[in-house]
Amino acid sequence: MPQYSLPLNPVQITAETPITNTSQFGSKKILTTATIVNATGIDLPNRKSVMLQNNSMNAIYISNRITVSKTEGILIAPGAVTTINTDPNVVTPIYAVSIGVASIVSILEV
Repeated sequence: MPQYSLPLNPVQITAETPITNTSQFGSKKILTTATIVNATGIDLPNRKSVMLQNNSMNAIYISNRITVSKTEGILIAPGAVTTINTDPNVVTPIYAVSIGVASIVSILEV
């Protein structure tokens, strides 16, 4: 089993992407089949970025395609945090898949 370490540099939210009263926070169970990733069940309108933290002991993979998989996705290691910048004028779905067993992620949409 591969060993993962936490990121050395903490993620910082800057004035470029401030948290506002329209920001959404939530958590989601990521299944072993493609799961849409958003904080409340629907994507935040005019979303500028999405921050994801993998709160599980297993890796997950993310993509903007429903075909997300280990070979067609970007790895988010256990405990890792990643931020995805999105175009606020374009609805951009984000999908995730967990390998082996379900995982939990925390989600902040700004």
